[in-house]
Formats: sequence, C-alpha cells, structure tokens
Amino acid sequence: MQIFTIGHSNHKIEKFIELLKANNIDTIADVRSSPYSKYNP
Repeated sequence: MQIFTIGHSNHKIEKFIELLKANNIDTIADVRSSPYSKYNP
C-alpha cells in the first residue's frame, strides 16, 4: 500500500477530483485534528 499526502490548497472540488484521478487515487482520509475549514467547510 502506498500513502500519499496532499497538503492543503484552495483548489475547487472539480480540480481536486481531477488531480486524484490523474494520480489513480481512489480513497482518501481526512486525518486533521479538526476536520473542518472556515474556507471550505
């Protein structure tokens, strides 16, 4: 199993999904201590 990190960004959801697909990533997990954002809740 490979694990990738994505950091943070202000990509729109469409671009984010495009990046995931382009890199054959089909599963993601949100592991932040506070899994929310005041910019993208």
